[in-house]
Amino acid sequence: MKVAAKDIVSLVSEKIAQHVGPERFQIWFANGTKFSMAENCLQVGVPNLYVGTWIESHFGTEVKSAARAVVGDEVRVTYQIDPQLFAQVRKNRLDSEADFLAKEANSEAAEAKNAPIRVRKHKRRNTAPLKTLDNFVVGETNRMAYTAAREVSRNPGKTFNPLFIHGPSGVGKTHLLQGISQGANAKSKRPRTCYLTAEQFTNQYILAVRTGSLDGFRQRYRNLDLLIIDDIHFIAAKKGTQEEFLHTFNAIDAAGKQIVMASDAHPKLICQLRQTLVNRFISGLVVRVDPPDVETRCQILEARALAMGKPISPDVCRYLAERATGNVRELEGMLISLLATASLGRAKLDLALARQVVDSQLPGQPLVVRGGDVIEMTASALHVPPADLKARKRTRAIALPRQITMYLMRKLTQLSAADIGNALGGRSHATVLAGCKKVKQLLDANAPLPPHLYHGHGPRTLRGLIQKLERLEAK
Repeated sequence: MKVAAKDIVSLVSEKIAQHVGPERFQIWFANGTKFSMAENCLQVGVPNLYVGTWIESHFGTEVKSAARAVVGDEVRVTYQIDPQLFAQVRKNRLDSEADFLAKEANSEAAEAKNAPIRVRKHKRRNTAPLKTLDNFVVGETNRMAYTAAREVSRNPGKTFNPLFIHGPSGVGKTHLLQGISQGANAKSKRPRTCYLTAEQFTNQYILAVRTGSLDGFRQRYRNLDLLIIDDIHFIAAKKGTQEEFLHTFNAIDAAGKQIVMASDAHPKLICQLRQTLVNRFISGLVVRVDPPDVETRCQILEARALAMGKPISPDVCRYLAERATGNVRELEGMLISLLATASLGRAKLDLALARQVVDSQLPGQPLVVRGGDVIEMTASALHVPPADLKARKRTRAIALPRQITMYLMRKLTQLSAADIGNALGGRSHATVLAGCKKVKQLLDANAPLPPHLYHGHGPRTLRGLIQKLERLEAK
């Protein structure tokens, strides 16, 4: 029985959704394309040339595979601009812009109506009102980053441009970025600043591509005085977003304006990030923020407790600071748990209660080791550039250090083989497992350290080197 063309199109659409995933299908295919069948040819209607090229280059294999699964191996796939789709997308964009302008107008009218006479309030965008540089607790582990952030907020575009702050999660990177935004906005009467995450930048870029509004997107970001991007590592492996951000970066930098970024890793350790972007990120000041030491943790606890109107005694503060050795979020969470327990249970907020609360939350928890830290440590110990461990090089001088890094990441972290492979240049999990097996064999044989890895001091065997690296990481 012959299948109707519309049924074939429906089946192909279902297959494409299975291949690319429901989220991508909803973004790129559901409302922005139109399929039709004619003489064993699947025609993909698109609203404009850019969207058609994007879909063909990024999802062409999946579309062809879906068509062949339904129709057969002889089916062809073509892309063509559909005038009706073009008109519909343009209408949707204009309607969206009209709705946005109407909401903005209503919002400003309501604000003006409720505001005191002669006082004009500037709306804050994407910044938490409590996260300013004035209430950022400074210690030895974040002093350099804080100093740079303070200078950038006072004189954007003059020094430390670009500013790249990196470090593990929960050490205050976002606080610094939002503090820069607050400081710059307070200084200027008509600030052209923008703080957003890399995920928001990516989503807005995809929407602009899909709706044909790239000109507006580019005008919005390339004319800023200060662009602040959090979690910039999110754009790794996203070729289109990286290309767009590169041009945005170049435009802002060429105009002498300021760019600030934050990431969990040093630019050279962000896997699948274009070298051109890496070069630009490290052309300014790259500064690391480490977890706070005990003294700084005490200061953070005192500041947070005072802000909540619940001051705590020095002995309780010290006990919490010594037990909560993780990031600031863990520290604040423990403080909130303690204050809640004291308030709800009407108990005295003393050292005994602190021990009770903390011991219930941290029953001898193990140290969490991060993959990026292992890479940096191994590269430093073996005198190998971290970027080489992620590169496609397979020379003898790089192969064994990379395998040692794989082995240590597998042993010391909770990362899967696939995650380790991604962190080391997008290698497969099979490559990681093979590298770990190779190092294990050398360890069992107590093999001597190769001459190119022995620098005249330290362990002479691979086993000794691994043990040394494990001790370093434990510290």
